[in-house]
Amino acid sequence: MKLNNYLKCALLLIAMLLCIPGVGQVKAETSSSSSYDSSSPVCEQVVTREEKAAETARTTTQIISTRVMNVFAPSPKVSTSTSGVNSGDAFGELGMGVWALGAYSETYVNKSGYRSDSDVGIAMMGVDKLLLDDKLAVGIAAGYENTWSKITATGYKEDGSGYSVSPYAAYRVNDAFTVKGMFSATFTDYDANANNPDYSGTRLVGDVSGEYAWRIAGFITSFEAGFMYMNEDYNHNIEDTYLGEGRLSGRVSYAFDNGFEPYFRGTFYQELINNNRAHMEDHLWEGALGLNYYIGSFAISAEGYGAANEDKNNVGGSLLVRFDF
Repeated sequence: MKLNNYLKCALLLIAMLLCIPGVGQVKAETSSSSSYDSSSPVCEQVVTREEKAAETARTTTQIISTRVMNVFAPSPKVSTSTSGVNSGDAFGELGMGVWALGAYSETYVNKSGYRSDSDVGIAMMGVDKLLLDDKLAVGIAAGYENTWSKITATGYKEDGSGYSVSPYAAYRVNDAFTVKGMFSATFTDYDANANNPDYSGTRLVGDVSGEYAWRIAGFITSFEAGFMYMNEDYNHNIEDTYLGEGRLSGRVSYAFDNGFEPYFRGTFYQELINNNRAHMEDHLWEGALGLNYYIGSFAISAEGYGAANEDKNNVGGSLLVRFDF
């Protein structure tokens, strides 16, 4: 009986070593035969942490990217416009805009018997201004995020909350093409249940992209290519999470005369750099339906989306309100 107990302890120790930073890590990540051990609670917490950080970074990037293209994409307000919704006269005499957005998403992971549920809620508010004859937009946003996650098999639960600051800029090369860049720093405290220690993290996100947008009659179409890098560093000797991800995105909308602009957006994400120790799928498909409504200097936007690959699926939505003056 003692021998069996020793054997069980040895097997559990080996499984844990594959996920503990700095011990057995190189072998676990480089071996082509490595596989996820769903019996290891340490591994489950790692993959949950990685997926939650990635989803939060994607949401933040999408929020800023959408706001920038509201400035420089062809305007649905004016049928002959080739400049942005808020460019020039439409942005007001001060050439400034204020916006606020709330976003919520839920991610389900199911891989080799491992199941988790993670929720992410983000609220952001920003202000931006046009410079250099309305070709350059610079802005800054502040945000609050709240996250929650649960691992089905073990009952492990974790709550997180934190604050972020995100400066951003975009330059309109011509009437159709815009280059964009943003940086975000988020400081989060995480509370875990049972005997798991509470910890904190600092997440840094950088994103660069280019977007081409044009208008044909009432249709406004755009295509974007971008790259995002995210790193979240934790205390308590928890190994940091990092992700470098490319994306291709297309969007088409139709502007009605009554101020409504429904749209569809499709995005493909491809991981290029990661510390994906659970060997999750490295790509993600996303589709979104949204509606913009313009009332003078106000605009309201609502969007719902879904994303999936072989290991997980994600659903979410957002609501944006902005005022230009």
